[in-house]
Amino acid sequence: MKIKWIFGVIIIILLLFAVSQIDSESLLYSLQKVPVHTLLLVLGMQIITQLLVNLQWYRVAKTAGIFITFWNIFYVNCHGAIVDAITPGVKFGGEAARLVKLKTVANCTTEQAAAVIAVQKIFSLSALFMVILFNIFGLLSLLGGSFLSNAVILSGAIIIFLFFLMLLLMPQKIYTFLHKKSAPRYALTQKIHRVMLSALQQLGGFAKGAGLSFFALSVFIWLFYPIKLLFILRSFFPEANISQAYAATFAAYLTAMLPIFPGGLGGFESALTGGLYIMGLTIGAAATVAVVFRFITFWFVVLASICYIGARKMGGLKNEAK
Repeated sequence: MKIKWIFGVIIIILLLFAVSQIDSESLLYSLQKVPVHTLLLVLGMQIITQLLVNLQWYRVAKTAGIFITFWNIFYVNCHGAIVDAITPGVKFGGEAARLVKLKTVANCTTEQAAAVIAVQKIFSLSALFMVILFNIFGLLSLLGGSFLSNAVILSGAIIIFLFFLMLLLMPQKIYTFLHKKSAPRYALTQKIHRVMLSALQQLGGFAKGAGLSFFALSVFIWLFYPIKLLFILRSFFPEANISQAYAATFAAYLTAMLPIFPGGLGGFESALTGGLYIMGLTIGAAATVAVVFRFITFWFVVLASICYIGARKMGGLKNEAK
């Protein structure tokens, strides 16, 4: 009982910190610059995005033999979204929170929960790097730099993508290779080793159609983000095209993934503002677009997660995995 109270107090402190990060005056000013119908459209698109992400988590967990309802895993992801807002490295910070909550809600082992998270990340990140590779030349032109620096960026993206592609296409061979290796000496590395084997085993157990559908869903989810940006962008820059939106979006997301700022705060907005400024927007318009896009795709998700968790707590809903 004491542990639940301590956990509740920690969550409240984290929520207060997350909300305090929002510059309400700047946000309201920026929102007023965008047509209402555009805001409603992009908000609707973001809601669809979150439901699709949750559907992927639900299907991965179900395929892995963890039986949990759609809304219970949505509840798990809400906790992850909140912690993502206050930890360095967007899209990574909330995984520990998801692990703890998934283990509790689904009544599964730590290794099972960690394997589900690892599998979902493999699909999501492999899709992200594939999308970046398809838009790499636009991204490099946006970032600028010398031929050598551009070649390094391109080579790094290709290597990372090939790594994830290998995990998707040859999980059984990698599993066999690691399984033959002797167990690590230390307890922590032994747990990591077991999680890796479990994740690879799950990947190998997916039917080819299921694995392809998971990957295709991840690609669609990532490609949905620059489309949202384009709708906002055209309120200020009607000549903007989808390739520019792609380049600006993924430059910002790559910057936000650097483990420097909590939740990618500052890095994402700066990168997106700079990219839009290079395209021809004024610095004020670029900053406005960046603030609105960040609110809809990040802070709106955090606030909605807070509301959903609060509604479940107040409604006394049980976190039963069925």
